[in-house]
Amino acid sequence: MSVGDLVRFKRGVRGLENLLGVVVELNGYGGVVVQWSSARQRSDGEHNPSCEAISLLEVISESR
Repeated sequence: MSVGDLVRFKRGVRGLENLLGVVVELNGYGGVVVQWSSARQRSDGEHNPSCEAISLLEVISESR
């Protein structure tokens, strides 16, 4: 997994498996910062990146 990859949660993560996001930063061993699609935006319309465990994510499309 690297910066720019398109990711989603694995099927075992109930309720979140349909979210799509882009990896924007590597965060130490086993974590990445993901900018999620509009489904996880704040009430003021801004998008918050969040730190997620690599073990919960799968890569849909790798960046070049």
